Amino acid sequence: MIKKSVPIILIIVNVFGCAHWDRTDKVLFGALVAGAAADVITTDRVLDDGGEEKNPILKGNTELILPLNILGIGVIYLIADCLSPKSRKWLLGIANGVKWGCAAHNYNEMNK
Repeated sequence: MIKKSVPIILIIVNVFGCAHWDRTDKVLFGALVAGAAADVITTDRVLDDGGEEKNPILKGNTELILPLNILGIGVIYLIADCLSPKSRKWLLGIANGVKWGCAAHNYNEMNK
């Protein structure tokens, strides 16, 4: 499901939203959406292999993984849209580091 949702989310946001964002901002946001998808997919694979969700926010409730990732992307978008271009880049860069770090951690857990 998430694989099909990522292009749709990117198209909607890039067509209807963030019209005043420059190309770098849009690429950073697209990378964030892709990182969220990678996080959800790798988490799902870890769980399928008998692993467990260690995110303290979820408290083991794996049904919240996708909705919370979508909510997180939406919140970051709304905050980023209110920032200056320089601050927006910082926020999106940091958010990418966190999200891709989570996906990398999951990938390492899959390959233990």
